Amino acid sequence: MEQMPGKRYNSLWKDFMYEKANVIEWMFESTNEVWFMDVDISFLAPLPTIPSNASLALSPHYIKETDCRKFGTYNGGFLWMNKNYVPQWRDAGHTSRFYEQAALEDIARIAKNTGELYEFPIQVNYGWWRMIQSLDPPSNIQSKFSIFRNEQSIGIRYDGLPLQSIHTHWSHTMFNQDPSFFNNWFRDFAKKYKHKPLIHFLKTIHT
Repeated sequence: MEQMPGKRYNSLWKDFMYEKANVIEWMFESTNEVWFMDVDISFLAPLPTIPSNASLALSPHYIKETDCRKFGTYNGGFLWMNKNYVPQWRDAGHTSRFYEQAALEDIARIAKNTGELYEFPIQVNYGWWRMIQSLDPPSNIQSKFSIFRNEQSIGIRYDGLPLQSIHTHWSHTMFNQDPSFFNNWFRDFAKKYKHKPLIHFLKTIHT
């Protein structure tokens, strides 16, 4: 979701972001299906299961439509695909309104037409932007977080289901994006509970 200002940077940033496609192509040398996740994702539970009929799995931003039109419907930091989509994704990026991220909409349409698109639920790749750029006020979103200890996860639920992963920059901002509102709220929320897995997790994200 991060934005880099200035025309001079646009071409350089697009080339950098398409290193994702280069990495995925390299991975496809030994497999037909690949996961890709950004390094700033914290995993709180096992990876989600991909339906057997899917060939492409993407993570919607779950933000207001005006921001989707700017940044793209899907987040480029958490995805699963088979090898057939990489060249199409790369080609779509040349005319994409927002780097490689908005170009995911092009390959999503292809997969949707064949019934092979899977969209991860909101508990997966929970980005800081979902609390800031949603149509719902932050207080409504915050009320959906809860603790449930007896399950195969760190024990945090969102909207009644285990929170699988969080996508944020815990220690810094990136370009003109600032996740500190989400980060500070989440730390305060987690500190209320004397739950060992949660205490250990807070230590790993302490800055």
